[in-house]
Amino acid sequence: MTMYIYHFVEVLAFLLSVFYFSFLKTGCLKWLPAFLGFSCLADAIALAQGDKLHIDNIDIHYASGIVQLLFYGNVFYTLGKRENLQKLIWVLVCIGLVAYVFAYCVYFHQYVYFFMACIISGFFLVAISLAYLYIQFEENEEVNFFTDSGFWIALGVSLYYSGISIVFSLYEVIRQRDLRLFGERLYNTIPGALSIVLYSSIIITILLCRKKNILQPQ
Repeated sequence: MTMYIYHFVEVLAFLLSVFYFSFLKTGCLKWLPAFLGFSCLADAIALAQGDKLHIDNIDIHYASGIVQLLFYGNVFYTLGKRENLQKLIWVLVCIGLVAYVFAYCVYFHQYVYFFMACIISGFFLVAISLAYLYIQFEENEEVNFFTDSGFWIALGVSLYYSGISIVFSLYEVIRQRDLRLFGERLYNTIPGALSIVLYSSIIITILLCRKKNILQPQ
């Protein structure tokens, strides 16, 4: 059930990004429709490979992880107002890419190493989004962040990647003890539930951009 809701929210976010693209194309979210379109397609392919065709779908998961790292890294790099934050983002994204490429090339069919790469890149994205939020709070103490679109995308990214990093770090425990929720193992169910949070925050971001606060560096 969680997976169906997650896919619905994901598709809804994609459709809204296309419909309101005119409000996004001048800011750091100009690639959002392409990113969400890729995410929807990748999830559909992974679902067909895993559940319908019963073949290994780890390659599409690697591709999704790399695209997510690049997209969110670019968003915060563009939004970042401080040179030291931009340098940090550049370094962390490069290290995250190296982790994915190394795990893919050396340990391709072993999911535990894919999860390790996800944990590393997820930790970096959490650090980047929290650093961005800290700078925003520090420089804009009187701003209502609940109406600021950058706040919502940073919040969604930090919650999502912190959650999946914890779950993936417990992969072997979940697998060995067969820990399940709603009939699915926790490393499938919880990321799906957190995806609802992430894509809901993206939807809020899109709607706020449409109203007044187009995301672009100042």
